[in-house]
Amino acid sequence: MVYVDFQRNEALAKASTDGLRDVLLAGAGAPTCVPFSRVSLPDTAARMISAAYFTGKLSVLPDDSNYVLGGNLGSVQAMWATFQALPADVQQWRIIAMRQAFLTCQGNPLKALLPGAGR
Repeated sequence: MVYVDFQRNEALAKASTDGLRDVLLAGAGAPTCVPFSRVSLPDTAARMISAAYFTGKLSVLPDDSNYVLGGNLGSVQAMWATFQALPADVQQWRIIAMRQAFLTCQGNPLKALLPGAGR
């Protein structure tokens, strides 16, 4: 099961097919632990990178990601490049660790993808 809250996020109702696919893949299908009233660049970056892992293309998610990113898209692109440079088996294990962080709300999902990131 993949949780997507269309009521809380009006942008999803207007999203393209590719945008909805990216939202479903973001976080490897796990919901965020960040309350709607808060924003988190590490959470958004992890969700974008995990969607890109499955699609091969880093994209801003059709939700509040543009607001959360502010001027940080370049740093997320750099993180994505760092992640892509990892061996395939390491990428897979880090996606699994990130998903576990989202599912349990324990730890930092971005640090699970890229230790040392998300500070």
